[in-house]
Amino acid sequence: MLADDQARRVHGELPLARALARMTTPRTGSSEAGVLALADTAVVHRLERLLHGADERSRWIPAVAYSIASLLLSGPVAVLIAPLLCVVIWPV
Repeated sequence: MLADDQARRVHGELPLARALARMTTPRTGSSEAGVLALADTAVVHRLERLLHGADERSRWIPAVAYSIASLLLSGPVAVLIAPLLCVVIWPV
């Protein structure tokens, strides 16, 4: 899909969608189907993504997930490191 994004920036959405659709249809006068005909559901998803745009939520969901994971991991890490810091700072 990164190639789709690059081609969209260079050529635009509609020409790329037409090219994808053309590659999935069988060629006239030929017994072989289009190159992408075996992956027709993936092509439909790619076409919908091109024509309707990427989901805006997908940009901030990874940032939120990483923030929550770092907050959840900071507690156990602090519990493990705190005794070591106390021994180094205040030797008994």
